[in-house]
Amino acid sequence: MYDKCGIVWVATTEQYYAMALRSLWSARECMPDVNACIVTDDRKRSGISGFDVIVDHAKPGEGFGDQVTGIGQSPFDRTIYLDADTFVIKPLWKLFDLVTLYPLAACHALWRFSREPDEDLPCVFEWACGMMGFRNVPIWRKFYKHWSELYFERRRTEGGNPGNQIDFREAILDQTVPIFTLGPSFNFQVGAPGLLGGKEFVHVAASKKANGGALGLSANTAKGPRVWKNKRLI
Repeated sequence: MYDKCGIVWVATTEQYYAMALRSLWSARECMPDVNACIVTDDRKRSGISGFDVIVDHAKPGEGFGDQVTGIGQSPFDRTIYLDADTFVIKPLWKLFDLVTLYPLAACHALWRFSREPDEDLPCVFEWACGMMGFRNVPIWRKFYKHWSELYFERRRTEGGNPGNQIDFREAILDQTVPIFTLGPSFNFQVGAPGLLGGKEFVHVAASKKANGGALGLSANTAKGPRVWKNKRLI
């Protein structure tokens, strides 16, 4: 049922590769049979045999652009993309089922990075890019191409290493791609304030700290609505 599905990580430096390996093992604990792919610039790194599929990154060395390019290199029909600095807390199999209905699923972002208010859509939130699910169909590929073009054009225009969340939202609105918006529990930022609903539990925790997985688990210990601040429940 999930033979052509898999999780993809993108890691093009030693720091992010080490975090991706940590994220992989968290996924293996929850989903031991899941296909795992790393898109990387060095297939000789220690521990890389833990991934089922190794893909050579097409154009490494472009900061946040590495993520955009690497996502487009997924070898799977249905993909869950995870940032390297994530911990899988609960199984994510249902997301593979979800993207059979919606070609794209991404989390509501707690912060907007747009620097200017939108004239036409001032209240439209952004979607986080650190975790998403997608299905390799024409509408996804069209959306992905547009997102990539928007991001790299802004990168050339502005210079530096801008994030890609702004362009992700713009591409969604331009292409009107059907998207399922996941709650923040699928990209739970353990170092930032947050809220979990009464029956909502962390599935993916995001943290560069080694104890990020334990912090994500701790948010699941209580029941009912929970407010999270300063890496603890209050």
